[in-house]
Amino acid sequence: MPQADSFYHLIGRHLHYQGRQLQVVEVLPDGPALVLAETGGDGTIQANQFGEANRRVPETWTIPCYSGDGRSPHPLLAQLGLDR
Repeated sequence: MPQADSFYHLIGRHLHYQGRQLQVVEVLPDGPALVLAETGGDGTIQANQFGEANRRVPETWTIPCYSGDGRSPHPLLAQLGLDR
């Protein structure tokens, strides 16, 4: 199983993708996967436990580090410029 250790150096890295300013905020060891958060923009509205609008938070995305075979890097990493 691939290790997440080789991706921790990406935490804090800023990138620009499809008109959005993003930052790598976390590496999830299961998978492994990267969590990206939008640093610009208004964010999205987060609901509280009752489903009521509570506050604005940055929009986040989880990107797998490896493609389906579990060995080759996910193609989106190259598009994001994170394959270097």
